[in-house]
Amino acid sequence: MRFGPDGWAIERNTRYPDHVDGNEEMLKNLLDGRILNGWSLRKILEDQATYDAAVGAIEQVPYVSTEYAIVSGVKKGVIVAKDPESVAHLQILNQPGGNFEERDDYVIITNFDFFFHDIREEFDPTGGGP
Repeated sequence: MRFGPDGWAIERNTRYPDHVDGNEEMLKNLLDGRILNGWSLRKILEDQATYDAAVGAIEQVPYVSTEYAIVSGVKKGVIVAKDPESVAHLQILNQPGGNFEERDDYVIITNFDFFFHDIREEFDPTGGGP
């Protein structure tokens, strides 16, 4: 967490690979010496004092594996679904005309990409599926 008028905090969650060879890609990235996701995020936390700078750095940094970065700022937030080389999806929270209406609800992020209708969504007993 970074304090200040434009401070921010981060949470990380596991994100399953979205293709068959995702785990092999992760192992290749790891064995090639890529910096682990957690160390990359720690460096961003040390270096980026503002919300926008932190989100931009998270979007740009290469990862070893897929992961969610949940970033909260002052009255703003984003869930960054990361692939090792890029951003798979951005879910901007509480944005007028965005993903959700402004209200007093909350969002729970799971380990599958509901925005891509991941097959694991069908196995979630809370999702209303089979």
